[in-house]
Amino acid sequence: MHSDLNPKNVLVDLDTLQVTAVLDWEFAHAGHPATDLGNLLRFDREPAYVEGVLDGWFTGQGRGAGSGAVPNRLAGSAGRRRATDLARAADLVALVELAARATENPVVHQARAHLRAVARTGDVHATP
Repeated sequence: MHSDLNPKNVLVDLDTLQVTAVLDWEFAHAGHPATDLGNLLRFDREPAYVEGVLDGWFTGQGRGAGSGAVPNRLAGSAGRRRATDLARAADLVALVELAARATENPVVHQARAHLRAVARTGDVHATP
């Protein structure tokens, strides 16, 4: 897992919208793919962004080794909801780590606000 997968670490070709590079691998580790998806979806909740990320996610997940794209049975609305649920739950660990930082910056403040919203509602999808 990349473990810091977010828009600032992804280069995209502006003409084709294809990912051309993923940068900043200092936190890479073995782990669950939902942590990277959660990081990508952490603060940007715009529906077009979320749908675009999920489109790319399921395209990547639906590729068999050497067989090209194959249908992904989880790519429907229930599968997308499950993927988003897992991603937001997996990202809670990173949000806690961010919120616990002693430094003050916008990301720390956003993490704290998101955690307060989750704690208040009991919903991993809650926003401030």
